[in-house]
Amino acid sequence: MEKKAVLSIGMIFKNEIRCLERCLESLLPLRETIPCELVMADTGSSDGSREVAERYADTLIPFPWVNDFSAARNAVMDRCSGKWFLSIDTDEWLDGDVSELAGFLRSDAQGLDGGTVIIRNYATRELFGDYSDFAALRLVRLSADVRFEGAIHESLIAKSSSSLTVKALRKTLLHHDGYADLGRGHTREKRERNIQILRRELAEAPDDLRRLLQYLESGLDEPDYPDQIRRACALVEKKAQGWEVYGPPIFRLAVSAAVKLELPETDSWIKQADEWFPDSYYTRVDVAERAFSDAWNRKKDYAQSIVWGERYLTACADYAASQNLSFTLVGGPLTRILPVNQQMVCIFLASAYLEERQPEKALTLLGTVDGTLLDEAMMGFLTGAIAKLQNQSSLDTGVLVQAIWDKLSLPIPSPEKAALRQDLFQKQGYQTLSDIYRREELETTGFCRPAYTAFLPLEDRCGLGRSAAVLAAKTPELLEEKMAAVQNWGETPFDVLIDALKRGGAFPRPEIPLNAEELDGFAAKLAREPDTLYHIFLRAASNDCAGNWQTLAWAQALALTAVQVFDWESGGEMGMDLARSFAKVEGTFLTGCYAPEVLLDENLRILPPLHRFGWRCAQAFNALDSGDAAGYVQMLRAGLETAPGVQPMVEYLTEHTPALQVPPPPPELLALAEQVRTILSAYGPESPAVQAVKESPAYQRVAYLLEGDSK
Repeated sequence: MEKKAVLSIGMIFKNEIRCLERCLESLLPLRETIPCELVMADTGSSDGSREVAERYADTLIPFPWVNDFSAARNAVMDRCSGKWFLSIDTDEWLDGDVSELAGFLRSDAQGLDGGTVIIRNYATRELFGDYSDFAALRLVRLSADVRFEGAIHESLIAKSSSSLTVKALRKTLLHHDGYADLGRGHTREKRERNIQILRRELAEAPDDLRRLLQYLESGLDEPDYPDQIRRACALVEKKAQGWEVYGPPIFRLAVSAAVKLELPETDSWIKQADEWFPDSYYTRVDVAERAFSDAWNRKKDYAQSIVWGERYLTACADYAASQNLSFTLVGGPLTRILPVNQQMVCIFLASAYLEERQPEKALTLLGTVDGTLLDEAMMGFLTGAIAKLQNQSSLDTGVLVQAIWDKLSLPIPSPEKAALRQDLFQKQGYQTLSDIYRREELETTGFCRPAYTAFLPLEDRCGLGRSAAVLAAKTPELLEEKMAAVQNWGETPFDVLIDALKRGGAFPRPEIPLNAEELDGFAAKLAREPDTLYHIFLRAASNDCAGNWQTLAWAQALALTAVQVFDWESGGEMGMDLARSFAKVEGTFLTGCYAPEVLLDENLRILPPLHRFGWRCAQAFNALDSGDAAGYVQMLRAGLETAPGVQPMVEYLTEHTPALQVPPPPPELLALAEQVRTILSAYGPESPAVQAVKESPAYQRVAYLLEGDSK
């Protein structure tokens, strides 16, 4: 003979094939522990859900959908025969630890009408990161005359008395992912369905605070939402029926909407919630977090944000530690108690402490941040707070930064997620190493030390720490040591490399070979600072590169970039040094990389144009240095024919090469020219004497001077 059911488990469903069997499977440990019956109602499934239910249910009934959740749930309850009734949704599943619930049911719980369980709402299907817990009345004694009320957002209400005596079951957990990762279409469809039902109910009972609260929970995007919020707050102020129960969640929604929509009632609603319902967690958590955000973002009132931030974090700690949380959260879960909300408040509260010159408190608070919960935006705020703490105080931040890095590195929920967090942290931290950031922070009030030095404790752990160490190196020997430790120059901020090169650091490093494309990329970036490029190129070209491919490839990349960005038309003494160095590097590079036959005149066409010109340029300077000025010009012209874009450089060289310039005449020749000029001036241009003078040997010696003057 079967034992009479101690517990009746009731469910309604429609097309829940995604999650139904998971839910039903999760009930098996409880059903094996306590005599149970499972009563289910199908409101119109067509996806195979009914067939799944048939394998688990003790009683399965059809129930035509009438746009009323309470009607369906009450129909299930009417079929139940146990002492206790547990309501569960298909997108929920019972946690495997059922010991607390089983113990409660075995004790018969004399004097109690029901029990609250914890509903854990997950924000993502990964079931990691953002989630919220709240206590919900799901377990009631069937003899307590309890029924579901509300066509939507239905709840269990005692019909014969104003309240139920319930116990909080803190270890009994229902996981819920029904609102995780929902698409916009699904969410909109669900919301529109709920809004239609609620509008119908409100038309029948416009001053019903419970229904009005439910409308406010679903109708944020409705055009009349601000008006409905104001009407709900006015009803609470008039102490309409249920105001003490529904007032706190109504004011938490009012404050949240006011902050988001920038309503003029923001301050007054925050004050009223704090004065009327100071002990409600809706006020202590949700209102406090919104008030903190408003003080920080809109008002820039850092002292006030500190007040609200501290109150919020205290309330979160109290909520987590409470063992006797009664069924008071009738307006749904605390929306701002998510771990991610707490992390955000910690980070911004630490920044508020810094604004108010309280760095010790900022240091302590940042030490509580859980890096495993941070996204990209929050990682930016965290590194910003660390940077400000570093450059605004002399406190030792080393332990803090290492602890944060260690937390980021935990393989939660996976090594891939940990690697992503590390990348985000470094990406944000690298900003403090830029030249612009370092120059601007010197101008900030209260500057104490460069922000990037906060990351020096990570030198042995990540590229960010190694890059910071390169910047911080004060001696040539230390600079070489720190540059040798860099494992990936491609990930290192280019400003760090530029700074190191300006200080004489050797590059590229023999420890980490780079390919030609990478070296070309570094050279191209240097073009943003031409003077630095020229200086580094001339230094690289002065070295003997022939025996070192890396050094030669770097010099060649710099050479090609330098001659293309130099302002040849304006000229300058550096132009000749650049041209000679270019010719030297190109000659060494081409002879080292190509077979001799490739560099013959008839085969040069296989080279890229700029390399063809580089080879001709090398030949030109060889000719010039051997005294062959004509050969020098000939090679330059030949190079110009293969690369027309270098015309400004060729014109510069022909105009600035001393061997191509006509030397000034000696003084005695200038004196003779002046004598001839005086004689000629005494006669008219048609005089026979003029022709005689021009035919004289003296005139022929200085004719180019005299005739040049007349042109």
